[in-house]
Amino acid sequence: MMKSVVTYYPGVNLNGNTVRLAEPFALITHHYSQLETFLAKAEDSTALQEGKAQKREKNMVHRQLESLLEFVKQPKYHSPVEEEIARNAKGLCTFRMLWYLFRPGSTVYLSRDGRLSAKVISHVNVDERILRPEAKWISPYEITLWYLDFDGRHVGRSEETVSIPAFEGERLVTSLRLFPVEYRDNADGGETKRELEELGRRWFDYLLGAQAHYNGELIGPLSRQVSVLQHRQRLGVPTFFAST
Repeated sequence: MMKSVVTYYPGVNLNGNTVRLAEPFALITHHYSQLETFLAKAEDSTALQEGKAQKREKNMVHRQLESLLEFVKQPKYHSPVEEEIARNAKGLCTFRMLWYLFRPGSTVYLSRDGRLSAKVISHVNVDERILRPEAKWISPYEITLWYLDFDGRHVGRSEETVSIPAFEGERLVTSLRLFPVEYRDNADGGETKRELEELGRRWFDYLLGAQAHYNGELIGPLSRQVSVLQHRQRLGVPTFFAST
C-alpha cells in the first residue's frame, strides 16, 4: 500500500512486510497529503467484487494507516512542520527541521568553490533525537546525492555525501552549502537553471559524438569532469539512459 503512494524514497525499505520508520517520520510527513487522499479514496471504494477476507485485510491496513497519520499529526510532530513551512515561505530555515526541506528525489544546488551544480537527493541520515528539545547535541545531517558522471568510457550515476553541521537559530536557505533549486530559481528568474542546462546539453551532445568546438569547462572545475574533452569516441548513451 505504501509503495502505491511513495514512488521514491531510497533510505526506507518498502519491499518487506513491515516498514521501519524512526523520528522525525520524514517519509510520512513528506507524503502526508498524498496518504490522506489515498486513504479517503480507499474508504469511499465499495469494492463489491472482493471477498470478505480480502475486505477485512484491506480494512485492517487502512486502519493502520489512519492510526499512523493520526500519530504524526500530534502537536509535537505537526507543529514544528507548520512553523517550518512558514519559515521556508520567507526563505528561512532551522537546523532541526532541515530534514523537511531535503526531500529524497528533489533537485538541489550544491555550492563548491563559488560554483553551483545540480544534484538529486537520494537519502538523508537524520539524528533520531532531532525533534527532542532535551537533546543538546545533534549529529550533522548526512545527505547522499547522485548525479551523472563520465569516466572516459561510460556515463553513469555517481554519489557523494554532504554533511551539514548544526547551527543555531534561523538561516537563509540559500546560505546553506546545499539547498533546493527553487530558492535560487525564484530569485534569479531561472538564470542559474538555464546556464546549467546549457552546460549539460553541451556535455551530452559531445558524448553523442557531435562535432563541435568548445573551449572551457562543461560541468565544473574537477579534472575528471572536464576531461570529457579529451575523448572523441561515440558512446551508447541512449541505451544507458533507457536502462536506468
